[in-house]
Amino acid sequence: MKGVLITALVLAGILLISNVDKGVERYARDRIQVMVGPGTPLETVVQEFESARVIDEEKGIVGIPENETMFYVRKFEREHSVMFASQIPMPPEFKWSVYQSRLKKMIQNYTAGDLPRARQSVRGRHSAASGRLCGLGTPVQQGYKLAKIGADVRLSETITGGGAILDGK
Repeated sequence: MKGVLITALVLAGILLISNVDKGVERYARDRIQVMVGPGTPLETVVQEFESARVIDEEKGIVGIPENETMFYVRKFEREHSVMFASQIPMPPEFKWSVYQSRLKKMIQNYTAGDLPRARQSVRGRHSAASGRLCGLGTPVQQGYKLAKIGADVRLSETITGGGAILDGK
């Protein structure tokens, strides 16, 4: 039972650590940049969308509802007077709330059976899948071995004693 608990904790740790990138924000969540054609004021284009507002006319910054950047980028790109619309890059920043919500959504998708699919041809899938399995299997195996070593009483006492000697206690 102890081994199963340790294995579950190691797998949970691998899941949490391997998805740290999900909490990094690289783009503004409530603003996009819209460039309109010459002679077309940005304000007239933005008025067609009820929840969008102009923040900076000169730079083409438009405020939108939070977490709907790609939806509004696509909407603005469909307008004939818009030359381009894009997300606004910002310095990467880690946010716990974003990390938790994205990780929760990913786990819900996994439990619902919606696993990520490789975007490759049928021929390339076998080699890509085997590479991913090796990349996943090795850390799981090593983590399990380290957990078993840590659970061994004699070895853990030896490691603790070695640490105490190094600390000078």
